[in-house]
Amino acid sequence: MFDSNGDVIVSNKHYGEMYGLAAEQTKSGSKLSSILDAHVVAGYCPQNAGKYIEDYLAGAALRVPSYIVNELSNGDVFAISRQPMPSGGLIEVHQDITDIRMTEAWADATRQELIEMQFAIDQAVIVAVTDVKGCITYANDNFCLISGYSREELLGQNHRILNSGHHSEAVFRDMYRQISTGGVWRGELCNRAKDGSLYWVDTVITARLGSNGKPIAYTAIRIDITARKMAEARISYAARHDSLTGIANRAVLQEKMDEARRVCAATGRYSPSSCWTSTGSSMSTIRSGTPRATGCSRNWRIA
Repeated sequence: MFDSNGDVIVSNKHYGEMYGLAAEQTKSGSKLSSILDAHVVAGYCPQNAGKYIEDYLAGAALRVPSYIVNELSNGDVFAISRQPMPSGGLIEVHQDITDIRMTEAWADATRQELIEMQFAIDQAVIVAVTDVKGCITYANDNFCLISGYSREELLGQNHRILNSGHHSEAVFRDMYRQISTGGVWRGELCNRAKDGSLYWVDTVITARLGSNGKPIAYTAIRIDITARKMAEARISYAARHDSLTGIANRAVLQEKMDEARRVCAATGRYSPSSCWTSTGSSMSTIRSGTPRATGCSRNWRIA
């Protein structure tokens, strides 16, 4: 606390310790200008010491409340709150806000890192966020591009808008069971775009947990694997069909016969109207009321 002449009325011990000053230097009657010179000698001032003293004295002479922050040359950051007194003089409250500034700087750096990370992710993958009811609250550009929906059309909609009908309800029950307990679900999903076309995505869904440990939102990160799925389908088709006629080959027929045998073994039933017969290198279907074995090396009845 200073009087109207800039002399110390009273100061506490902590004020002197903040600026590396002895009690004698901040005792009652000490001049503000002398204290500022002592700040400079002790190294508790900004790099431009002359401007620091000039600005400090000018601020102290103001008859209105003020708040300043000084970044000292040693890295400390001090904040000063000034309150003029009606009879002249002023009250100053000094606060070491170095830790606060460091925390703010760390938070700013972390925030910028997260922004850059999200930007990189958004460029590479499909990202969506939903609430616990499955309503979309965030959709990145890639999500809009692959689904054919605008962001305005997606936000607020339930994720069922993309359901292609390709997967059973059991798949989605298993998904919800895992993520609703804070787990991670991963799988390949076939979705339907706005124009009706289908696309495949390799999907990872994680829960964002609240303070009570329960999910408050879900984040889905997807990679478009439609091209891979189409290539796999072409390879599978080529392996199972004649390249010239497109007719299913022996591999398909053998799968059907194996499936039929499993059904027959499980049920003990067969349909007398259809019988697959293998004769050497050729296969034919005998449609008759009675299965035949004559001229056949093997004879299976299909249920």
